[in-house]
Amino acid sequence: MPRATMPLAGRRIVVTRPEEQAVPFVSLLEAQGAEAVCFATIVIRPPQNWGPLDRALDRLETYNWCIFTSARGVEAVAGRLAERGQDPKVLGGMRLAAIGPKTARAIEDLGLTVACMPREYRAEAIIVAIGPTNFAGSRLLLPRARVAREVLPETIRALGGIIDVVEAYRTEPPKPAVTAPLVKQLEAGQIDAVTFTSSSTVTNFLTLMGRRGARKLLDGVAVACIGPITAETARDAGLDPAVVAESYTVEGLVEGLIQHFAASLGNH
Repeated sequence: MPRATMPLAGRRIVVTRPEEQAVPFVSLLEAQGAEAVCFATIVIRPPQNWGPLDRALDRLETYNWCIFTSARGVEAVAGRLAERGQDPKVLGGMRLAAIGPKTARAIEDLGLTVACMPREYRAEAIIVAIGPTNFAGSRLLLPRARVAREVLPETIRALGGIIDVVEAYRTEPPKPAVTAPLVKQLEAGQIDAVTFTSSSTVTNFLTLMGRRGARKLLDGVAVACIGPITAETARDAGLDPAVVAESYTVEGLVEGLIQHFAASLGNH
């Protein structure tokens, strides 16, 4: 297909994912004709203290389930096991739950089997997928980012489960923030959409740009969110998402952008 006739041809779209996670998303956007502008709002760091994760890894045989809420969590745990001289297949003694297809692929890439993946790719849906009556007396491991929503562990405890929440990695805003080039493009009306793939990308973008300044800069720019949790964070911050992906994946986000811009052309 000639580039000029691609669905996102001529669109300049900001990708706020961490650099190491941005490449597949950028490739998807470029395959539809868009120009991707990378503006990482998150840097991924190791935990400040490996102790809690190491203690959990020392007693894997005591857990019935391990729940992974991101591919990054899988990679962090597998990397730590490798540093300890352990094969990631030791995780196979538990039943493994994945929040969505990308996380499931990361588990399967280790040669492990995914026992459970919810139809809706959000933490609360894992409760339904595992079955609310299956938590009482069960012991679960949840390796994740240091800062994350508490609804999943709180619900599991309310259902009688014992869950160890351990920090597998940290996310933080980049330092120093190089915002000037993007600000210049936004002020010049050269950006068509800004994409957010997690609540952290929203809050860090606002921190980097200044909350009030960010809202002004995004006036007339399509705010695109990967799912309802991210969209809720954006709305709480005073943004108005034009796109909320129906399937909570980057593929779904690209499809949402295509539909949005097709509709906007149809309205002219």
